[in-house]
Amino acid sequence: MIPSDLTTFEHTTGSYPVAVLRSDRKQAAVTVHPAMCITVRLPLDATDQDAITLLSRRRAWISQQLDQFNEYRPITPSRQYISGETHYYLGRQYRLQVLRAKAQCVRLKGAFFYVSVRDPDNRKSVRDEMQAWYADHAKVLLLRRLELYIPYIRRRGVQQPIVRFRRMTNRWGSCSPKGTIMLNTELVKVSARCIDYVLVHELCHLLHAHHDDSFFKLMEVILPDWQLRKNHLEKSGSIAV
Repeated sequence: MIPSDLTTFEHTTGSYPVAVLRSDRKQAAVTVHPAMCITVRLPLDATDQDAITLLSRRRAWISQQLDQFNEYRPITPSRQYISGETHYYLGRQYRLQVLRAKAQCVRLKGAFFYVSVRDPDNRKSVRDEMQAWYADHAKVLLLRRLELYIPYIRRRGVQQPIVRFRRMTNRWGSCSPKGTIMLNTELVKVSARCIDYVLVHELCHLLHAHHDDSFFKLMEVILPDWQLRKNHLEKSGSIAV
């Protein structure tokens, strides 16, 4: 049920915030954002009841979009950042070995992550070093892999997107209405095949904002096995971050 104050949209997976905006436009529209919020855009003379009616009429579509975005969220297990713990890089698992040293650094060698810190008992210090290592490697690796798929959108008239990076706990990536792609630095923990699925997913949003038929057709053209990659990503999500 949509409340009369239009603050939230009730769904089986939770309550999602609704923002109602009025402007000099002829038609009303609803947008579901990757950040799990909803925007209703109305003409200046539209009433709150018009917004309620629109949300009710589009309820099935809104629910479908929320379900799609929920499926696309990584799962974040707890990490202790102690020796012997398993961490991941490009889909492979490595043992963490925490070492005492004056110079703090992270090295990936053989089957181990070697993290050197001044105080091995300071788990925050270990965590910060590892997260910085992942972030540095993500910026290089993700951009390199993104370049493999940029030609597909250039041929369709889309310019080189702006790409930003951030460590996120609830999204692998997102694409803003203005065409800026945000990528989760934690992506480097999953396999290259899963990484490519996320990259292509966001590139397709540069042309198609919603998960409609046109979006999935383009996904099929660029990555014919995208569904298998998506399934693998969802299965590995619990170990990804």
